[in-house]
Amino acid sequence: MGQFDRSSKWLIEHYGDALLRLAGVSGFTRWRSVAAELVQPGQLPDGVIEAWHEGEAEPTLYVFEIATFPERRVSRQLARDALLVYLGRNQLPETIVLVLRPKGTFRVPSTLSTTSRQLHSELHLRWRVVELWELPGEELLALRLPGLVPWIPLTRYEKTPEDLFQQCRALLEEAPAEDRPSLMAVTQILASLRYNDPRLLEALGGSLMIESPLLKKIVDEATAKGRSEGRSEGRSEGRSEGRAEGCAQAVQTVLELRFGTLPEDVRTVLGTVDEERARHLLESALTAPDMRSFRAAALA
Repeated sequence: MGQFDRSSKWLIEHYGDALLRLAGVSGFTRWRSVAAELVQPGQLPDGVIEAWHEGEAEPTLYVFEIATFPERRVSRQLARDALLVYLGRNQLPETIVLVLRPKGTFRVPSTLSTTSRQLHSELHLRWRVVELWELPGEELLALRLPGLVPWIPLTRYEKTPEDLFQQCRALLEEAPAEDRPSLMAVTQILASLRYNDPRLLEALGGSLMIESPLLKKIVDEATAKGRSEGRSEGRSEGRSEGRAEGCAQAVQTVLELRFGTLPEDVRTVLGTVDEERARHLLESALTAPDMRSFRAAALA
């Protein structure tokens, strides 16, 4: 999912139990996120969770991939994840992909089979595909789990969007105070995949909170990276320039999640905006119906 990896990993690390329930997993008594212990950082799946089920002394491993849209590359990613975890832990994990939005007629297959050239070896893998737009939103809301809220706007909901967002906001208020800003921010980002009405997004918690712990981390990481690169090239970079770059990175995060690869001229613009302009473009990134509309606003 590109730059959205930070947001999805935050959800997995903090609310992995909600993710398990979203995938239909029940009967576990405790869980923990363990992805960083399994494979090299550049090869991490979106998430790996250990879950202890009732009556079992050893945990079951669950591998999660999160795909914005159905794409053919997802099957290769899932196979790589399952095999990496198998090699690292000598246990074939329960492999699950969450597909957030439909696109065209292609659906992510639930199996992969291949044979070697000389037919001496054969590989067959199976995983679970969860298409969020097929899940019943009312039933998920009834579970009263704040960690489920970011995913619920992408599910099937029979009532009005206004009712859906009102219920999501009420459930977000039940989250721990320290997590609430980040949950609201991620919910706004995910909801923008389906809804581009600013009024609905604001109903989740006002304007997108750039200072939420999660988005602040994105801004701060990009700011620190810019400063480091500036020092290595003999440049001096002020705090305001670093913050502008961090805010622009947050804009890129949202755009890559919603629309995929950015056009080169949009990347160029994001590399030159000041902090105030970047914050304005963040709102446009959330509410623009397509990349063409955002591009027009960014280049205006």
